[in-house]
Amino acid sequence: MFSNEEQLTDTFLQGIISPYVQEQGKLSLVRNAAALNTNHTTALTYKLPKIEPPVLLLWGTEDPWQPVETGEQLERDLPDCKLIRLDDAAPWVPQEVPDKFSAEIKAFV
Repeated sequence: MFSNEEQLTDTFLQGIISPYVQEQGKLSLVRNAAALNTNHTTALTYKLPKIEPPVLLLWGTEDPWQPVETGEQLERDLPDCKLIRLDDAAPWVPQEVPDKFSAEIKAFV
């Protein structure tokens, strides 16, 4: 899903698809999909408040797979966290809003 369709270039699309064209890539995709089990990560959430370095979350508010509420929970759980909501982006934030993405990274570092 792309919120900012004009940023969905052929080059970007080919770059996303190319690892999965060959048989080895297809097998890798199936293995990765099968491994999507949040039990492995949610078991570690108790450690989040102990993370000391500052964290910047750049979240596309139109992401259908990871809703912004997930980012909001991370912002609450991490002691030094800043969540930036990007209303005109879905999951591909660096590609969809590259100027906003780079400006936020530069401001953060």
